[in-house]
Amino acid sequence: MPDVPSLSLAIIGLYFFLRWTHDQKWTPFFAAAIAISLSILIKVTSIVIAAPLLYLAVAGIGDPGRREMNLVRNRDHRSRLQLLLFIAITIVPSSIWYWHAYQIAQRFYPHHFFGAGGIRIESFSWYWHVARQTAVSSLTPVLAIMALIGLFVPQSRDRRYSRLFHWWLVAMILFIIAVGYGNRHRWYQLPMVPITAGFAGAACAFFGSKISSRPAAIILSILLVSLFAILCVQFFRTCTCDRFTNRPLPNFEMLVWH
Repeated sequence: MPDVPSLSLAIIGLYFFLRWTHDQKWTPFFAAAIAISLSILIKVTSIVIAAPLLYLAVAGIGDPGRREMNLVRNRDHRSRLQLLLFIAITIVPSSIWYWHAYQIAQRFYPHHFFGAGGIRIESFSWYWHVARQTAVSSLTPVLAIMALIGLFVPQSRDRRYSRLFHWWLVAMILFIIAVGYGNRHRWYQLPMVPITAGFAGAACAFFGSKISSRPAAIILSILLVSLFAILCVQFFRTCTCDRFTNRPLPNFEMLVWH
């Protein structure tokens, strides 16, 4: 399954890109560009990471307040040139590879290119099923509720990157809507895990700031982790069925094979 390494590389690239917007050094720049390029090469749906990257570029490089920090104009010009180089490193290899893959699909049976038929808008009931399945099984209800709280908790105004996960979330929602039929596969919603984890972290920070007692904070943390573990085990026991026939798989080996 390419989804996990692709998503992991996207997160690594996002981290190093954030580092680069801070110090403008070449090491995090190339680390970010190579990681994002590999992520898209592994699976093209990782292009969704462009939304938070664009937000970081605007918030970090295009911020007018940077000139108040005695940064000269030629540094801003160099940053824009680096952005063009970043786009070339991340997009050109994938464009060449997927063009080649498309040519192979056209020439050889069964003439199938990945994603064929998946880009299709479905009914509301379809998306409701996807949303419910994602919240219950992929995220667990606890993480989903915490993420909803974190989505609306007040944030301090001095956080320059406080909307990063909002942009990523909007991009994922648009992707799920546009690729409606393709999202019948649960792995397409995998990027929702780091997104909701970010919002859940904001919720934890908000409630943590309201709890003055350290023992109470420790006890609540232990209870939260225990609840996550119980829900994961419970879901694992209930999901061991064939997704085509809805019949229980006979044993763990059949689950691994499936």
